[in-house]
Amino acid sequence: RRARTRALLLVGTALTPLALLGLALLPGDASGWIELPGLFLVGMGLGLQLPTTLVVAQHAVGPALIGTVTALGGLSRQLGGAIGVAVLSALLLGLLRAQLPASLSGGLEGMVNALGTAGGVDRAALDGPFRAVLWGCLLVTLVAVPVALAMPEARLDEPQR
Repeated sequence: RRARTRALLLVGTALTPLALLGLALLPGDASGWIELPGLFLVGMGLGLQLPTTLVVAQHAVGPALIGTVTALGGLSRQLGGAIGVAVLSALLLGLLRAQLPASLSGGLEGMVNALGTAGGVDRAALDGPFRAVLWGCLLVTLVAVPVALAMPEARLDEPQR
């Protein structure tokens, strides 16, 4: 019996940007319930990609290097997540600052209070910054497509090297 690692990887790699595209195209006044399927599909796509790439990487090396490959994969995932959150948060806050009225004071705290109370803030104007971050996420996930297409099928029924 042969495990189909490439098929899982390709499905996850296709599903994630398609779900992000669906979220980016939702109307700004859509309720949270309409967003849930898109968020679920993003999670499904990432859930198919991340463990599959780890298994393929582990199977590509000998038993002596499995720990190193696993640790390197975890480190890469943690660093990528931290850098991604920092960059996207900075982008979102910069775009929000440009959309909020100049009369708001208090830096980030003033922005959070304005968003929470909608005091003098046009909610429709806030749609652009959040949509821009979704488009940014979509572009980043598209980087994985050529990588997934180039990755060979791993034969998990054969012993490791």
